[in-house]
Amino acid sequence: MNELILKSVIEITGHRDIDSLECSLVMSLAELVPCRAISIYKLLDDTDSSSIEESVRLDIHAGLNGDKEYIWSERPRFISCDEYVEKCLRSGKTVKVESDTKSASLIVPVVSGENVVGAIGVSGPYEVSVFDKLIENIVKIYENYLFILNESERDRKSTRLNSSHTDISRMPSSA
Repeated sequence: MNELILKSVIEITGHRDIDSLECSLVMSLAELVPCRAISIYKLLDDTDSSSIEESVRLDIHAGLNGDKEYIWSERPRFISCDEYVEKCLRSGKTVKVESDTKSASLIVPVVSGENVVGAIGVSGPYEVSVFDKLIENIVKIYENYLFILNESERDRKSTRLNSSHTDISRMPSSA
């Protein structure tokens, strides 16, 4: 298990863009934790707190031959914020949800500086709650790497995006 965790950390930190980083994070969690679904939720500046962006969602099902079947959702999409995700986003603390059907969910906040900027939701069988510290620590690695990526994209003096991150196709033509 320790070697699998190290390989997951290497995989997560091997990416240089946010989309790949998010997909790697979700796949690492899917490999390490017995779960049925994993989502990344993001707060957006231009929306109210009742709707959030689900930037990544992975559903995991048992395949016919016993292997895991991974189904990625269309992304990103706006969803209504349920009470547990909202509680996590407001409190900045992990929320555990256990149901009568022997299933559980963990919603772990994603923090940038002093602000909660999103959350990671992991749902699965009741045992998923046993993995809370592992999930929280992997999310912490994700937070740290997000910080590094965001800092590397900005000029230190002006805080503007570096020229390597400017979309030339959006610039006005000189004609």
